[in-house]
Amino acid sequence: MKVPPGYIVTGGGYSLEPMGGESVMVTTMDNRPLEDGSGWYVAIAPKLGLTVYAVCIRDDG
Repeated sequence: MKVPPGYIVTGGGYSLEPMGGESVMVTTMDNRPLEDGSGWYVAIAPKLGLTVYAVCIRDDG
């Protein structure tokens, strides 16, 4: 997930989309901010629908 220009990422995470009541084991391989502070990166297995969240603040320089 990329954030708007002028903001930096201070935190983040994800939530999985409902899978019709099925229980699915998920392995989180990566869940971290991007190196330049411009977004949040998530890698999970297996590949499922998910929503990625990024907590941002304005970068006033």
